[in-house]
Amino acid sequence: MKDRLLEDKLKELREILPKSNFYRQPETSGKELKKLEDKYNLRTKDFLNKEYGELGKDITEEDTNKWLNESETYLLFGGEHLNKKRGKQMNLLDYYRNEKDSVKISHNKELDLYTVSYLHGGVNFESQEIRQARGLTLDGEGNIVTRGFEKFFNYKQLEAREELSEEFKQEFNEIQNKDGKLLVEEKLDGTLILLSVYNGDFIVSTTSTTTTDYSEYAKQYFNSLEDSIKEKLKDELDNYTLAFEYVSPANQVVVRYEEERFVLLGKINNQTGEEASYKELLGLGKEFGFKVYDVYLKTFEELLEDQKSDKNLEGYVVRNSYGRRIKIKLDSWFEKSKNVGIFNGRNLTKAKITAVIEAYLDDTVDDLIAYENQHKYLRSEGNLSKVLKQIEDYVSLSEEVYQEYLDGNLERKEIARKGRPVSTMVFSKISNGEYIDKYKTDH
Repeated sequence: MKDRLLEDKLKELREILPKSNFYRQPETSGKELKKLEDKYNLRTKDFLNKEYGELGKDITEEDTNKWLNESETYLLFGGEHLNKKRGKQMNLLDYYRNEKDSVKISHNKELDLYTVSYLHGGVNFESQEIRQARGLTLDGEGNIVTRGFEKFFNYKQLEAREELSEEFKQEFNEIQNKDGKLLVEEKLDGTLILLSVYNGDFIVSTTSTTTTDYSEYAKQYFNSLEDSIKEKLKDELDNYTLAFEYVSPANQVVVRYEEERFVLLGKINNQTGEEASYKELLGLGKEFGFKVYDVYLKTFEELLEDQKSDKNLEGYVVRNSYGRRIKIKLDSWFEKSKNVGIFNGRNLTKAKITAVIEAYLDDTVDDLIAYENQHKYLRSEGNLSKVLKQIEDYVSLSEEVYQEYLDGNLERKEIARKGRPVSTMVFSKISNGEYIDKYKTDH
């Protein structure tokens, strides 16, 4: 019944949207659209065609914005993106180019491919586009070449983020079904590898680029397979991405692995984002000789007990009632990681501040936030929160000053009077750098 409702809604939108601009809409947005349709007894098709005024419908501003936002996800991740602010269509690459304060784009000049990744842990993750900016590789026309998993979060990581809605936190950061058994995946501690095909050849992306040593090594590995297996694998990858975790004794993050492996994590449709079932992944593993991640049945209480154990693993991934992935990492993993020293002692030192900034830059700060939020005695100290608040305040102020400069309301000498680190962060942005890089330099 649920799938039937989604298909009916998709069919309606196909009638009013150009075929080349249409993409399958995620289930969560479909539910929200259905709620709005029921509330106002109005079809999304008529809402988008602005026919509700003639029907005497009085829709609140909040619901109007929500309806537009949820409808927009139908147009996401397939080549064209409807940008309401500009009032015209743009491809997905152009969309991300207009999000310079939230994402960075790595250009593979040889292949003219662009890999998009979010800048840091302080961006607006309520945006699906930003959550998807994690190993998302596009060609010059904005077509998707590799697609990974949406950004997902550690349990309790977002608890103190006041700017995020409670609805978002509930969906993306909480585990609702705590009474029964949970299907739990092992969280591997390696490097994410995203494999697809482009112009008949394998293409490999990490979370940020297609040109790292890991990308090149993985490409060599898959090209070394027997020709018959290699060609069959390329057929399997037509319009799909296979996600792997690369683990090796030579690639130790925290957990030590005894042998090198590319462990299969998922198969993702490049256009719709739909993921293959675990059963299908096991079939692919058997067919191509890939190890597939392990799964377990555990209660929530058992997960919390494991969290305090000294097992040789990073942790677990749980699917909540919304189908969202939630990470639960072991305390022993945190304690062995390089930045856990920020929690030692009450005083904030230069070394601790530098460690937080580095974690903010390399996208590991979410681990620290979750660790602090999961331990009340650390939250009472508040060292991490103090540094993050200062970073985010400076970034926000720098963005305001930079915008004033773009609007012609500030000269460079007036920027200089703002003092460091704001002035140096803004000058860095003017020179096509990043705010936060200069913040680190000034501290």
